[in-house]
Amino acid sequence: AKAIFDAGRENDPVAKAVLDRYFSIMGWFLSILCCTLNPDVIVLGGGVSKAGQMLIDGVLEPMRKHTFSPCRNVRLAIATLGNDAGIYGAFKLALQNFT
Repeated sequence: AKAIFDAGRENDPVAKAVLDRYFSIMGWFLSILCCTLNPDVIVLGGGVSKAGQMLIDGVLEPMRKHTFSPCRNVRLAIATLGNDAGIYGAFKLALQNFT
């Protein structure tokens, strides 16, 4: 994913086509979450979140295109814990249940 985002930043036409398709699919998926759960914010994490603002900018328009109007104001954010978020969450859950 990093190589594709890096090439997209350099305006590589193949990478741009791959990213456009990814943003379209991810935006559609996030619109389903918005319409089903109506969250205030969706936090994007994992390795792809290292793309930062490029990820948010790419996904936002397709997401809003497929989202019902009452749910369109959902904010997107990048997870600050990155790939370690799952580890921290599992540890917190273990502390709550076993202490």
